[in-house]
Amino acid sequence: MQIGLIIVSWTAMRHRIVTSWCVVVLSACACAQRVQGRSGLTVAEREIVSAVLAQEAQHPERPRPILVLTPTDPWLPAKEQTPVRPADVPEDAWAQTFRPIPDELRAANSQPYDLDGVALPPGVHFYPRGTFEKEYASVKRFNKLVKRLGGVEPLVLSVSRPAIAAFYGKPVVALHVQATWSGCGGVDLYSAEQGQNGWTIKLENVMVVW
Repeated sequence: MQIGLIIVSWTAMRHRIVTSWCVVVLSACACAQRVQGRSGLTVAEREIVSAVLAQEAQHPERPRPILVLTPTDPWLPAKEQTPVRPADVPEDAWAQTFRPIPDELRAANSQPYDLDGVALPPGVHFYPRGTFEKEYASVKRFNKLVKRLGGVEPLVLSVSRPAIAAFYGKPVVALHVQATWSGCGGVDLYSAEQGQNGWTIKLENVMVVW
């Protein structure tokens, strides 16, 4: 009888140990997912991203629906895509015409991130990146998206995580413009400078257009 009780007790204890271990693992996974889903942006970074999006929302092509992808698309033009300086263009003039993507910006955007805490201007809305990529890959699905948006093709944006670039001496942000399924897009580089009335955003370079 004692042996039976010991076996029953050990079985119950083992069940509790396994259950507790599973709870710990699941809690750790859930915690990891929550941490992974956070942007980790500082207050200043969130303000810079908001300012860039607010400036883009003033584009003269409006009114058009504006969708901001989250998590972000970390894609940036590869270094191999950097154009070669024409022989008839002096180096100093070329330096003012074209500037490569700062390494600091590439490093800061090696992974996608959520836009938690980023304030959006009126008329601009967050949109799940995974959903858009599926819709973008199909004419039929994209047309359904356009129909849901009132029949107007959206301007789709992905904004990079700000990074202080040594060349500029201030934060820079890349704005990936995925205009429409049938239209063109590009990647623009903006700088941000803080003043008394907030952040001033300046277009520094049009890096890629297609």
